[in-house]
Amino acid sequence: MSSTKLPEGVLPNHRGLYYGGAWHAPLAGQYVNSVAPATAEAIAEASIAEADDVDAAVRAAHAAFDTWRRTDAGRTGRAPSPAAEVLREHADSLALLDALDTGSPVTNAGRDARFAAASLDYFAGLATEIKGDTLPMGNGHLNYTLREPLGVVARIVAYNHPLMFAAMRIAAPLAAGNTVVVKAPDQAPLSLLRLAELIGELFPPGVVNFLTRP
Repeated sequence: MSSTKLPEGVLPNHRGLYYGGAWHAPLAGQYVNSVAPATAEAIAEASIAEADDVDAAVRAAHAAFDTWRRTDAGRTGRAPSPAAEVLREHADSLALLDALDTGSPVTNAGRDARFAAASLDYFAGLATEIKGDTLPMGNGHLNYTLREPLGVVARIVAYNHPLMFAAMRIAAPLAAGNTVVVKAPDQAPLSLLRLAELIGELFPPGVVNFLTRP
């Protein structure tokens, strides 16, 4: 554990994998320390997700998709909004965590959380605008298109803004009726674990899933 003194509530309490609405130990039982680049100190452990763990998370997302895709667009679009409020509430502690785990200045990391919250709100507002086209073809005929969810969307997060990329990149797929599996960056997985703790239960089980593979 890092000797850096952190306020309570900054480090995640869980070290496992979050999928299907619950925390799971990695099936192979493997963990590795995330290391602070500024001090070379170990901060906390994170799970190593192997292929079987990824398969379990994708299966959970597939199981949730059939119901989520049929959820009313207004409700689906509103789903990211409570998550945005949670991000704003915890922006300072999330900034401290990302700063420690990535070496980024705290001020930059603080802006990341707030920008991600704004993205969640933005795409929530667009959910009801996902519409097809209706084209009159003459003689009482119409051609029309429907926009339909694709299924399970994978998001692989870059290391330089892990919290921001993880949070903001779930917004559009969720608003469009897809389910999501997010993989943390190998170099900085801890804010993804904390994000899962903060927002995972705001969504039905399997709709949002979080994996680490340091």
